[in-house]
Amino acid sequence: SCKHQIVNIRFEFYYHVECKSGVNTHSLSLIMIETSVANGIKFRLKGSALTFDEKLKLCRRVLVTEPLKVHHGLVLHWIFRTLERKKNLLHDEQGDRRKSLWCLLEVVTDLEEHLSKMGGISAEMLINIVIPTEDKEVNEKMWILLSTCIESEYLFLNLSKNTHVFTKVISLLIDQFASKIPCKKSLEALLLRLPENDNSNKGDIDGMIISLSQGLDLSNHLRKFLTQNFYPQKFLEDWTEFLNLLFEVQDKKPPITICEKMSILKDPRLQLGIFLPRLFRSLNDKMSTVDACRTFVFFSYILGFSPLNLIQKNSLWLVSSKQLMEGKRASNKAKFTFLIGMVEGLQEKEDKGWKVEIFGDTTFLKWVQYLVKDLILQLDNYVEVISKLLKMNPVIIEPLVGTYSCSLLFNELKDFSAEFSLLVDIYSKLRLIPKLMAKILIYLAQHPEVGADFDKKAISSATWNKLGTEFQGLVFGQCLELWKTFNYHLDDNKPNSIAFLDIVMDLFLSNCRLVDFSVPENVFPKVFELIKKTSLYIDKLPRSKGSLIDLSLLLKNVRGVEYLSILSDPPNNVLQKIKWYESHQQNISLTFQDVKDLPFEHFSFITPHLDGNEMRKLAEHYVVNPHPDQNIDEDQKLQSSIIDFLETQISTVLSLNRNRSTDVIEELNSLLQGKNSFPKCKAESKAIEELLISYLQLPLEYLEERLSEQVLSFCICLLLRTKEVHSSDLFHIISRCMFTMKHLKKFKTLDVGLILVKLAPIPCEGKWKKTAIQYIIKYSLRSLKNLSDLELHIDEFTKMFNLESNELEISALLLSELSKKLLSSSEASNTTYVLSKKLFDSMAKCNFDRISKLNNEEQESIYLLLTGTSGTLKVLHGNKKSLSLWTNHVEKLFYFCIDDSNVTQNTTIDFLTCLCNEYIIFKKAIDVPSIWNKLKKKIQFSLHEKTLLESLFQIPDKDVVHELLSDILSMSMKNENIEEFCGCIGMWQILVQLKKIPSEIQSTREEYIKRMLNFYHDLVISDKLSYQAIMKVLELEIALFYNDKPVVHEDVEASCLITPLRVNFRTYTENEHFFDLWNAVYELMYLVLQRRSTLIITRIPIVLDIVRNMVESLMKSSDQSIKELEEPVLEKLSLCTRRLERLLESFGRNRDDFSRVTPYLVADILSGFQNFKIHTEIRSNIVNGLHWLFKLGDKHSLAFLASSLPLGLTEMFKQLHDDYIKNYKFSGKI
Repeated sequence: SCKHQIVNIRFEFYYHVECKSGVNTHSLSLIMIETSVANGIKFRLKGSALTFDEKLKLCRRVLVTEPLKVHHGLVLHWIFRTLERKKNLLHDEQGDRRKSLWCLLEVVTDLEEHLSKMGGISAEMLINIVIPTEDKEVNEKMWILLSTCIESEYLFLNLSKNTHVFTKVISLLIDQFASKIPCKKSLEALLLRLPENDNSNKGDIDGMIISLSQGLDLSNHLRKFLTQNFYPQKFLEDWTEFLNLLFEVQDKKPPITICEKMSILKDPRLQLGIFLPRLFRSLNDKMSTVDACRTFVFFSYILGFSPLNLIQKNSLWLVSSKQLMEGKRASNKAKFTFLIGMVEGLQEKEDKGWKVEIFGDTTFLKWVQYLVKDLILQLDNYVEVISKLLKMNPVIIEPLVGTYSCSLLFNELKDFSAEFSLLVDIYSKLRLIPKLMAKILIYLAQHPEVGADFDKKAISSATWNKLGTEFQGLVFGQCLELWKTFNYHLDDNKPNSIAFLDIVMDLFLSNCRLVDFSVPENVFPKVFELIKKTSLYIDKLPRSKGSLIDLSLLLKNVRGVEYLSILSDPPNNVLQKIKWYESHQQNISLTFQDVKDLPFEHFSFITPHLDGNEMRKLAEHYVVNPHPDQNIDEDQKLQSSIIDFLETQISTVLSLNRNRSTDVIEELNSLLQGKNSFPKCKAESKAIEELLISYLQLPLEYLEERLSEQVLSFCICLLLRTKEVHSSDLFHIISRCMFTMKHLKKFKTLDVGLILVKLAPIPCEGKWKKTAIQYIIKYSLRSLKNLSDLELHIDEFTKMFNLESNELEISALLLSELSKKLLSSSEASNTTYVLSKKLFDSMAKCNFDRISKLNNEEQESIYLLLTGTSGTLKVLHGNKKSLSLWTNHVEKLFYFCIDDSNVTQNTTIDFLTCLCNEYIIFKKAIDVPSIWNKLKKKIQFSLHEKTLLESLFQIPDKDVVHELLSDILSMSMKNENIEEFCGCIGMWQILVQLKKIPSEIQSTREEYIKRMLNFYHDLVISDKLSYQAIMKVLELEIALFYNDKPVVHEDVEASCLITPLRVNFRTYTENEHFFDLWNAVYELMYLVLQRRSTLIITRIPIVLDIVRNMVESLMKSSDQSIKELEEPVLEKLSLCTRRLERLLESFGRNRDDFSRVTPYLVADILSGFQNFKIHTEIRSNIVNGLHWLFKLGDKHSLAFLASSLPLGLTEMFKQLHDDYIKNYKFSGKI
C-alpha cells in the first residue's frame, strides 16, 4: 500500500545505517516493513488517490485482517474524523456513503477490543458525532452505538475521567430528543455509577437523573415567575434611568419601582444563577446595546464578578449591592449557570456592543477581557463560559492567549483538549497559528513553574493530534514563520520551555508540507537557512533530531536538495544518541538502602519508586530521625506509611491486640456499642508520648479523607481504652483532624452522641478537650442522622448539668452550638427543634446552686453555660410558657454577671441583653439599676455594650426609663471633662437612633431629648464648647435627622440649626480641624434640606446665612494670595466645593421659597471671586454651584441683581450668566 518512492527512501536509509555502522538489518527490515505499511495506510486514507468507497473497503479489509491488527487505531481514527467532518452532509448525494460508515462502525462495536483502542480523542469524537438527526435509520444506529460503547468498561472510565466528554453526554440527556433515547436506562445506570469515581459532579448528576426520569422543564416555571413579577414595558424606562445613575457617577436615589422589583433578589429561595439570565433575556430585545452591556456588568457584580472594581467609583454601587446581596452567598455552580445564561442572552443581540463605553473610557470589550482574566484562575469551573465568549469574539482572549492556552494544556485535574482544539481552530481560521505558538512559548519562558518536569504524556493525545493536523494544513509561508518562531525561542534555557518546544517541533517537522511538489524550488534556500540554524541547537532537541533527519532525507531524495551536510554527526550516531535518551527515560526501581542517607527534601521524588516494605522502612526512618526541614505536606504515600507505622508501634507498646484487616471505623463502632471489651493498657510511658508527638508533626488539618478518618478513629479508640493517659495529646490530635470535618464522610455512620457521652468523663488539662468537643458537636449538627443520635442520648446530656465542671462543658457547648444553628433559619430543621426543646426544658429543671460556689479556675464553664443560656433565650423569644421556667435560674446567673470582675466580658453582656429583651417575664429576677451603674462608668462603648444600652432604653416600663434618662441628663449637666462629655452624647445618640420604641415610653423619650437639646444649644450659644465638643453635638444632631420620621416636634428639630449658625469657621480656617467641621455642617444641612424640607420654609434667612458662611470660609481657605496650596489641602478643598455644589442643587426642593433670596447669595459669591485669588479648580466647582442658583432665580430677580451690582461685578455676572445660558441651561432642544 505504500508509494514506491517512500519504500526506496526507507531502504536507502537503513542501507546507509548498515554500511556505516555494521548493524544487522534483518530486525530493522521487519520494523521498516511495518512502518511502511502504517505510513501507506495513513497516506491512502488521507490522500486523494482512492475514492471514498475504496477507502471504506480498505478500512474493512484492515479491520478483518489479523496481521494488520496493530493498525486498527489508524482506521478507527480515520472513521471518526470522517464522521465528524461530514456529519452535515447526511441529506446530500453522499447520504448513502454516510450510512455505509455507520455500517462500518457496527463492525467496530462488535469487536470489544476495538473500543480499548479508541483512546481519549476517539471517545470525544464519538460523543461529538452522536447527535440525534431526523433520519430515523441513522438515528437508531447512533443510539445503539452509544449504548454499546457505554457498556464498555474502558469507555465508561474514559467518560467519568474526562469532564468535557461527560458534559457532552449530559447535553444529550437534557436535549429535546431525550425522550426518544432507546438506551435511556443504560444512560441512567451510567450516571448512577459515576459518583463512585468522582463526587464533584454529584449535584449535576442527581438533577439530570430526575430530568431524564420525569421530563421536568423548570424553565417554564421560571418564565411564569418573570411574567408575574416584571413587566418589561413599564419596567424598561425606570431600568434605563437606574443604569444611567449607576454608570455615570450620579449620587441620586434609584427609582422606587426598581428597588421594589429588585427586592425580590433578597428571597433566599431564589436561585440568582437562573433568575438573572432569564430577566436579562426578557429585557434584552427591548434594551439598547449600551443598556444591555451595562445590565450584563451589573448582574455580574451582584454574583461577585467585579474585575475592574467599578464599585469604587460610585457610591450607588455600594448601596445597590448591599441591598440586593444581603445574606446571599452564591456557589460556584450558581455563578457558572449565571454566566452561561448571560452569555447566551448576549449572543441573541445582533450588535454585541464590544466597543460600547460602559463607564468612562472603559469599553465593554475591556471589561469582558478582565472578567476572562479572573475566570482563568478558576478554569475548572468556567472553561465553558470562556469558550462561548471566544466563539463570539476571539479578540477577548487576545491579551491572555498565552495564559489561557497553558492553563488548558498543563491542567493536572481535567482534560481540556476539546477547549484547546476550539482555540486552535479559531486561530487557524485567522491564520495566526504561529502567533499562538509564540504566545505559549513566551508564557512558558516567563513562568518556569508551569510544566515543570514536563512529559509528553502530561498532555492528551487528542491535543497532539489536533496540533499535528493544523501543522499539516499550514501553507508554506506560515510554515516558515512558525519555524522562525521556534528557532527564536531555542535560545531560551528554561527547562519547561525547551521540553515543550522539543515535542512541538518534532510534531511540526513530522507534519509540515515542505516536501510537497507544490512548493517552488526557489524558496528552498530559506528552508536551508532554517535547518542550519536549528542544527546549532540539536543537542537540546533529543526528540526532534529524528524528525530533522527524516526531513533532510526526504528533501534530498524527493526534491533532490542536498542537506545532509548540515548535520554534524552521521545518522547512525544520531540514532544511537536517541536510543540512549530513551533508555534513560525508563522507570527506576529503588530500595530504602539506596536512599536512607539522602536529605529529607528529596523524599518526595523518591517515594513513587518504593514498594510497601521499603515505604515502611522509610516511615520508621522519618519518625526515629526527625529533622526540622522535613516537609511531607504533599506526599500522601509517605503520610499513609507513617500513620500505619505509628499505629502499629502504639498498639505494640500498649499490648493492644488489633486486627489489621479490620477497618478503624468498624473497630471504633464496636467499642462504642460494647461489642468489644476495653482491655487494660500499660501505664503511661515516654515512648507513647514521643509517638504522639510524631503524630502532631504531620499536617493533620490537610490529610486526605481516608487518612484523616483513620487517625481520628484510632485516637478516639485510644481515649476510650487509656482514659486519662495522654488525654491532652490525643484531644489535640482529634481537634486538628476535625478541622476539616466537612470531608469526613464515613464518620457519619458512627453514633456521635454516644462518642460525646463516652468522652465527657475523661479528664484533660488545657484547652484541647474543649476544642475537640466543640468540633465534634458542630459536626454532629450538620446532618439529620447525627441529630437523631444526639436525641437518643438526651438523658445523659441532662445529667451532665448537675455533674462536675468538665462534664458541664459538654452540655453547655451543645446548647451554644444548637442555639446558633436554630437562629440561622437556613440550617434549622424539625429534628433540630425537637432536640433543642428537650435540652432546653431539661436545662431549665437543673440545679444551678453550685454556680456561686465555683472558684476562679472553674468560671470558664460558667461562661460556656451563659453562652448556651443566651442562645436558648433568643430561640425561645416570645414563648412565655417556656421562658417562665427559667426565672429562678436566671436570677442566680444574673448576680454572677454583674460582679465587677465579670461584667466586662462580652458573654455576660450578651446574657444581660437577653434578659432586658425579656423584661416583662424576668422583671423580678433582674435589677436594672445594677446594670446601669456598671454601664454609666464607661466613656466609650463596645458593640456589645451599645446593644445592651439599646435594650435598656427599650424596656417597656416608663418609671425605669425615666430614671435612666434623668440620670444621663444629670451626668451631662455636671461633667466638665471632655471625655465624659463625649460619653454622655454617645448615650443620647444611641437613644436618638432607636427605631422601635414601646408606646409606653414614647413621650418620656421625646421629653428628655428636648431637654437635652436645649441644654446643649445653650452651651453652643455661650461659645464655651471646644472643637471636640462642637463636633460631638453636630454628630448628635446628624443622627437625629437620619431618622426617616421625626423623633421630636418640628420646633425642637429646628433648634438644631443654632449649632451650624454659631460655628465660627474663621477660627479654624488655618487649622487642621477646618475640613472636619465644615463637612459635619454640610452633612447636617444636606439632611435638613433632603428629609425636612417643610421645616425650613419659615427659616430661609437662617439657612441662607449658614450657607453664606460655608461659601466664604471655603473661598478664604483657597486664597492663593496668602500662601500656595499644597496637594493634600487642594484635594480636600476640591471635595468640599463639590459638596457645596450638591448642597446648592438641593435648594431646588423649595424652589419657590429660595428663588427670591438666591440673588443675595449670588452677589456674595461674586464678591468673593473679586476679593480672593481662588485656585482654578476650586473656582470651577463653585461656578457649577452658581449654575444651580441661576436655575432657581426667576427673570426679574436676576435682572434686579444685574442692575444693583457694582460695575466690576456686573461685568463678571453678565459673563457667567451668558455662559450658563449658552452652554448649560436646558432649552428643550438638543
